Amino acid sequence: MTALCKIAAPLLVVSMLCLSACSEAPDGKDEILANLYEKRALEFEPCERASTTQAASLVSESRCMIFERPENPDIADGRQIPLQVMVIPSLQSNPVLDPLVILAGGPGQAATELANLGLIFNKIRQARDILLLDQRGTGKLSPMRCAEDPEKLTDLSTRNLLKLQTETLDTCLSKMEADPRFYTTDIAIQDLEALRMYLGYKQLNLWGGSYGTRVALAFLKAYPESVRTIILDGVAPAAITIPLHIERDASRALERVFEACDAEPSCSNHYPNLRMHFDDLSARFEKPQIISVTDPVTGQKLTLSADIDWLHAALRSPLYGRMTQRLMPFIIEQAYAGHYAPLLSVSALDGGINSAMFLSVICSEDVARISQANFDQAQAQPYILKSRQLNIPIIEACKIWPSRALPASYFEPVVSDKPVLVFSGASDPVTPPSWGDSILPGLVNAQHFVVEGFAHNTLGTRCTVGMITDFVDTANFAALDSSCLSNIKRRPFFIGTGGSQRHD
Repeated sequence: MTALCKIAAPLLVVSMLCLSACSEAPDGKDEILANLYEKRALEFEPCERASTTQAASLVSESRCMIFERPENPDIADGRQIPLQVMVIPSLQSNPVLDPLVILAGGPGQAATELANLGLIFNKIRQARDILLLDQRGTGKLSPMRCAEDPEKLTDLSTRNLLKLQTETLDTCLSKMEADPRFYTTDIAIQDLEALRMYLGYKQLNLWGGSYGTRVALAFLKAYPESVRTIILDGVAPAAITIPLHIERDASRALERVFEACDAEPSCSNHYPNLRMHFDDLSARFEKPQIISVTDPVTGQKLTLSADIDWLHAALRSPLYGRMTQRLMPFIIEQAYAGHYAPLLSVSALDGGINSAMFLSVICSEDVARISQANFDQAQAQPYILKSRQLNIPIIEACKIWPSRALPASYFEPVVSDKPVLVFSGASDPVTPPSWGDSILPGLVNAQHFVVEGFAHNTLGTRCTVGMITDFVDTANFAALDSSCLSNIKRRPFFIGTGGSQRHD
């Protein structure tokens, strides 16, 4: 989404307005609403439709603006960065002054690209605004971008990818008019709080998916009085060092696919040797293989050199989605037969992640706390999805990418009595249920629900959406009906259009 209107006042003036609104705001709701509507009239304009947003009618009802913030929060009059803001207005004329805030994942995904969630949360919109703020470093206004040259990506070996990565990052940093050290979560939550005060909202209801859960928890710790409720979907707490767990969590998800296929007669009959063929396929790629495929995006014929690192990294991608997990047996069997187009098609899906912002977060918050001993220990584990491309490129990139030391308190567990609703997909390959369990000791008013049949994100069902709607409406668990979760089952695996495919 591109905003059509920009705040004319410098940030220092905006900050003063925020403080003024906070200290002098009237007690009456009508006056607060009038102030909010005045800002909308003066500073918000119609939103342009984002390239990846399909909710065109919803976007047409929304309003956008640019909110400027200092890149370095310690230098208020220093370089300013523009942040895209989108408000999907409440359907009632007198809304509750605690909107639902959508916090995107990644790190590096733009919140305004998730405007379609306004349709999913339509009942919440009956009484509340839905607020989307592109986190610094994301979206079309981001001053940080690192582009790869796809023409060079024919040799998919780890060595070549690391070489290209170094070249890309060096070029990117030499041209970048931004300081990557200040695009971290602890600063991003300051942006959100400043926006809350500026718009006059009393409190926020936060929905975070994946990395967005880390943002939500950090906000709760820093600004507890600004929070009414929190919904977390696929928990990625700050205490977790992601690169250490990529292989472990992906392997767990793949093991669940094998177990589910064995237990499902249609799948086990069509793919009776699935696990053995995966092992044989992996053994084949222990030596580099030349594969010929058609690029799923361009239609170009490609001849690629690939090894086991590429194979296992590519097989991790379809584990993310509930629907793409259904394809896993088919993808594995097709690859075993020498047909790699299905694997390439699914692994090439673009998640809209800004890699520069991703590195700013991961390098400062995760990799900085990984010792060589910890990394070596993780690498020594006999996971079934072993791939140096899942973690070493991140580790190596962080040796180049500027980072900033965060205070130890940032990584301490969140302690709060605010109502927190937690969901985990039972087969999540990146934020498994154990991560959701890890945050519960400090949250005395939280409940964690594991959703069977789901992977990374649990919104694809009326059950979870209904629970979220009721939770935001009441801000308590007393009337929350979770019985519908027991009716959610894993969907049958895709067995292919050609019937049984046996390669004995």
